[in-house]
Amino acid sequence: MKKFGILIIALAGFALSSNAQNSSADATATAALITPLSISKNVDMDFGTLAAGNTTGTAVLNVSNTITTTTGSVKAITGSPKSAKFTVTGEPNKVVAISYPSSSITLTKVSSTEQLTLGTFTNNIGAATQDLGAGGSFEIYLGATLTVPANSPAGTYDSDNNLTVTVNYN
Repeated sequence: MKKFGILIIALAGFALSSNAQNSSADATATAALITPLSISKNVDMDFGTLAAGNTTGTAVLNVSNTITTTTGSVKAITGSPKSAKFTVTGEPNKVVAISYPSSSITLTKVSSTEQLTLGTFTNNIGAATQDLGAGGSFEIYLGATLTVPANSPAGTYDSDNNLTVTVNYN
């Protein structure tokens, strides 16, 4: 019986010491959600009406909607040139990284195979990032240089690829 009593006391001591070593702590979980970032196109890029000459030329559309012909015999004739315009919206005062086409874009004559090349993109921001400001939005104007090969045939030329501007929270 003495052994049985010692066994009961030992088991009781083990049970007490096991309970004494249990402890716990609580933590909370939080998450902060910000306004989703979005970009929308307001205006398509439009060089107006140009005339191709007998030498390859370029027409530069700047962000203030004016055309300058810089080389060759291409001439601006009529129309209302427009730089592409985009509106970016998101969380106020957050910084956004902006990327523009990194290579040239091809414009192909409708129902044909003749091509013009669009490249050397410019923008009104002048930087790779922009703060959304207190209002949570800003506008991007995008200009470019259009290369017109010598004696390009008359017609409407459209881009094969989209003129894509991408924005991401920085």
